[in-house]
Amino acid sequence: STQIWNPMGYYQEVLVLFTLVVTIMSQPYKLEGKDWQKNTAESKVEEMINLQYDDHVSASFPSLPTEDDLLSYEFTVAPIFETVTDQLPLYNPSGSGAAWLPVPKQQAQGVITSAVWTPVLDNPYTGMFKDGCQDAIVRLSLVSPPTEDSIVPGFAIKCLKTAYSSANILAQPTMVYPQPSYNLFLHDYTNHPVAQALSNQTKEERDLMALYTKSTKYPTMTGLSKFAQVDRNGREEPAPNFPFRIIFHPVDNLHYGFPDAAPKSPNPWYHYLLLLNPGPLFEVYAQREPSDQDMTERYIRIGTISTTRKFIPGKFGDTKLSFEHTYMERDFEFFPVREMAAKDIIKQQQENMNYRYKDLPWGNATDLIVPEEGPEEAEEVDTTPLGVVDIILIVFICLAFIVLVVVLAAIVRGYFFDGATTSSLGDYELH
Repeated sequence: STQIWNPMGYYQEVLVLFTLVVTIMSQPYKLEGKDWQKNTAESKVEEMINLQYDDHVSASFPSLPTEDDLLSYEFTVAPIFETVTDQLPLYNPSGSGAAWLPVPKQQAQGVITSAVWTPVLDNPYTGMFKDGCQDAIVRLSLVSPPTEDSIVPGFAIKCLKTAYSSANILAQPTMVYPQPSYNLFLHDYTNHPVAQALSNQTKEERDLMALYTKSTKYPTMTGLSKFAQVDRNGREEPAPNFPFRIIFHPVDNLHYGFPDAAPKSPNPWYHYLLLLNPGPLFEVYAQREPSDQDMTERYIRIGTISTTRKFIPGKFGDTKLSFEHTYMERDFEFFPVREMAAKDIIKQQQENMNYRYKDLPWGNATDLIVPEEGPEEAEEVDTTPLGVVDIILIVFICLAFIVLVVVLAAIVRGYFFDGATTSSLGDYELH
């Protein structure tokens, strides 16, 4: 029999294949689940860095929760405590059939980079505290929009592991109370950031406390047990050991050298961070027990955190990257004796408007490590409009893509050349 191949008969196959290819290419990244976790730690870091490079535009700060949000049981941050994932989890506020919503993100604008945690080898703790990590992501961010002369900074570290879920710690100097300086290394960061006394709290701080209190009795504390429970090879520790509180102490040259003043407009608040060369950020100290709080001489240094490339702004870190929180209640399952002391600390914070953690001491002042100005030295994103050559290249790629789809459609249809002879300019006769 004779079959005539008419290119116009391919439209259905072309449409199906085109839809399939576009669907595959447009699938969102998924930094969770078995397929993601089985990757190597190094490849996970590179994937996150590449996603950050894909879009350098920072996300805007979200609006604060409304009164209705805070009163609604459905508005919650519980998934960031309860979901094992490296991307911001979703939650279903009204059960089956309802829309899945992103968990409210507190630190909505920041910069990320790759880093290493180098442990002090003889420290007494287990898991990642003992091993450290060579494949980490760190993020410096703001809790709320900056004012003309003040910020509320935050820090987080994510230690990636091969074939296992990440280990995370979050820290801030305070919960919401701003510091009158743009120096992100002015104060120590801790996983127990202090809130102001109830009588002195701003509406923003009261709302934030209300939001976290819906999920935990300890809204100003996050735990460390998960960080100590599994080592970098995925082996569970039979007897996890971890401190009550951890302190990220800025290194001397950053503490003394980072500018206090805001970058000049139109540079963003994180402009000076983009100028930092890779190197040490924090010395990590541990407060073993609650009773050691006022005896900083008992704190022990357990590691150093250093960046391995420059900081990068971007939408991925602001809207998708998630640092899993650990309930403080989980820590008390391993060390029940610490719970009463933690409750007492929360009570003191609520009643004493002068309650503060003391910064650990720094050494001598050193020279500035970032220039006072010099935006030209920052890694600028190319915003030049597309030129003629760029447009021609894009058109060429699109045409090549269409040709590829047509050829694949022909293969699918089964009418590809098989002893074909040309019968006319537009048709082929197949025997």
